[in-house]
Amino acid sequence: MAGEPIATVPSGPDSAAEANRLLALAESELSVGRLRAARRHALRAARLYPISPRAPVVATAANVLLADASSHHAVLLLPEPDDPDASPLSTSELRRHFKSLVKSLRVGLDAATAVAYPFVVAAAEEVLGRATEAYDALTAPAPGTFWTACAGCRLLHEFERKCVQILFATHGNQVEVVFSWQMFAFRTLLRGESDMPQAA
Repeated sequence: MAGEPIATVPSGPDSAAEANRLLALAESELSVGRLRAARRHALRAARLYPISPRAPVVATAANVLLADASSHHAVLLLPEPDDPDASPLSTSELRRHFKSLVKSLRVGLDAATAVAYPFVVAAAEEVLGRATEAYDALTAPAPGTFWTACAGCRLLHEFERKCVQILFATHGNQVEVVFSWQMFAFRTLLRGESDMPQAA
């Protein structure tokens, strides 16, 4: 299961019965938004009965729902990039982690589970949506660039497309172009001297 490792123990009829009781509690807690309690019961159930198909779904769903929704790494149950103890993931490693997370959410979602535990399925689908959105954001290609010509020096200048706001203001024979980029404005006169960096 993504998020937290589970220690396995020998299973038997008594373990299965207790695991089902714990899962019923976990699903009840999940349905009313008590996510920490739901995760605790689901993890206990998974330890008692490791082959339970529902325990990984409930525990992983609770983990993702508890994560900071504003952090793509947290939603994917990954350490933050500024964590000194974390090593950066390659694109392939990130893809494998995402697939593992998705698998842990889908492994127990068969047709019978969907009928018997509709809230668990709904929570898993919500978590899958959050995880997919976070993965897409982390793997999105870098912004492209655009070129603009300086009428004064006749040179082309290349800028990243994060310079999203372009304002044109005419002043006589001159045009001022303002590029708003991360609270920093580049200004240049298309006629006369330019303080905009030239493309390499």
